[in-house]
Amino acid sequence: MSAVAATARPPRLQRRVLVAMMGVIVLLFLVFFGFILWQTLKRDSGELDSTLLRRAQSLARALDLTPADASVSAGVAVLLNLRDDAAANDPHGEPRPLLLVSRRDGGLRLPAAQPGDADPLRLPDGLSETLHQGATLRSYTARGQHWTVTLLDDDARSTRWAAREAGVELLGYLALTLPFILLPVWLALRAALAPLHGLSEQVAVRAPADMSPIVLPKGYRELLPLQTALNRLFERMAATFAREKAFVHDAAHELRTPLAVISTQAHVLQTSEGPARHEAARHLQGAVERASHLAHQLLRLAQADATALAPREPVDVMNVARDTLAGMTEAATGLGSELSLSGPDNAVLATDPRALRSMLGNLVDNALRYGGHGVLVDVSIDVQPARWQLRVVDNGPGIPAAQREQVFERFWRGKAGDERGAGLGLAIVREAARSLGGDVDLQVGPGGHGCSFTVKLPRT
Repeated sequence: MSAVAATARPPRLQRRVLVAMMGVIVLLFLVFFGFILWQTLKRDSGELDSTLLRRAQSLARALDLTPADASVSAGVAVLLNLRDDAAANDPHGEPRPLLLVSRRDGGLRLPAAQPGDADPLRLPDGLSETLHQGATLRSYTARGQHWTVTLLDDDARSTRWAAREAGVELLGYLALTLPFILLPVWLALRAALAPLHGLSEQVAVRAPADMSPIVLPKGYRELLPLQTALNRLFERMAATFAREKAFVHDAAHELRTPLAVISTQAHVLQTSEGPARHEAARHLQGAVERASHLAHQLLRLAQADATALAPREPVDVMNVARDTLAGMTEAATGLGSELSLSGPDNAVLATDPRALRSMLGNLVDNALRYGGHGVLVDVSIDVQPARWQLRVVDNGPGIPAAQREQVFERFWRGKAGDERGAGLGLAIVREAARSLGGDVDLQVGPGGHGCSFTVKLPRT
């Protein structure tokens, strides 16, 4: 079943449009058929009534001129045989009007009366309806001096005849006009879809690294939205590739420095003794720590990029914050700094605890690294009906307003040559916040000192 579904060809737009056009034409055919049928019945019913009534009157006058009943019987027999032959030879098998002839004195009835037959002598002159052998028929009665003639006709016969005539006429028109309708539509669709086929060919033959804009021939305004959307997608992809390329380049550059130090100091350790050896060991340890920190930050950044795919789960964000700050208390104490946490006692929210720990850990680590000795770092969590926010405020030296957007760029560090960090912490915070549907902004701290980072996240 799956193999058949996989190999099934999708329906073509041309075929769909042609089928829709056929449906519209059939619908119009039915509407016109009904209208013409109504018009035909309205026009022809009166003419049919007049014709049959005139025939009955003419026959009544002719029978009055016939002197003997035997002659009348022979004449009526001939008329009945002609009627039966005409009905038998009718290609549509339609019955002919019934003929009833009676003497006005009741002496003769042709053909002989059968149970359920209408009695012509009891019928009113002209047009009326009567029961004949259980069926309601229209009667056309004419009275002569000696004879009463009645023609009985099925009212549905005229309807069937009119429907047949209208259908044949419309089918002829349909067969004549259908090619002149569908052929131009098919040609117009083919011409209209040609640019779309050309666009698909352009995309199919493009190289994977080709992000140049797609150019279409002028005059196809309907394809402009698709062309614009594809070109914007290529622009975003080009920007993403460029950013990732620069990221790889910067990551290689950042790793090269500690690796070079490790290589150099390892050589010094092999060839030196005494204080020089201890100094080389100290530099080697610092380079290993920096390389390890950089690798850890790169891993966190990769995790932040993939956080949007991580499942959310109910988490007490206050407990996560307490655990994260508890793990950083020793580092803060060593720097003479203080950490504080404020917020509700419990706040269970649907989020990714790994992303929350990463954001909070990097924000606090950034404050401790660059806030200076004895910095005060205050962490607060505020839960609102539509969203919740995480805020980390410090009273350090702060960041100039002109650099507040740059701090979120990868590998950006405020001071040239500063090797205390990898320049990835705040980039990790922004990526994690955006992947959770929120964002982070930076403002000056209370009293115009320090930094105030606020991560705003929706309650999902």
